[in-house]
Amino acid sequence: MASQNTAGGRGQMARVLLPFLLVLVLLAAWACRWEKGPTKTDNSTIVVFYKDRWTHQDWVKIYWLSGFPRVGFAPVFLSEVSEEERAEHWKAAETLNTVLTVAWGALLLVSGWMTTARLRKALRNRQETSQEAHIPNA
Repeated sequence: MASQNTAGGRGQMARVLLPFLLVLVLLAAWACRWEKGPTKTDNSTIVVFYKDRWTHQDWVKIYWLSGFPRVGFAPVFLSEVSEEERAEHWKAAETLNTVLTVAWGALLLVSGWMTTARLRKALRNRQETSQEAHIPNA
């Protein structure tokens, strides 16, 4: 009987550990997504270049000298690109960025929920098992 409880405990631990590890991997992926590039400063703004490692798209973020963002992330374009191509590229880059971010967030949310649900179930089973062990046979 004790060997069954031990094996069941290991299985429950693995079922809790796998989604938890997925949460850690997703957080690490987010932390490694952006590579900060060169910074350029002029009289009133700071321009910071970033590389999105997931999409291989170059982005720029513009700040006031005070450090507050002036413009959110914007894709970097070559100067030879027409306004129409620039608008199409902007839309495609924004869409891809949004899809990847939403998918990442959904995976993180589901993994976190699975970890919490399985951990609660494992703790509940452990508590029930310990209560059954303390009940004397009649």
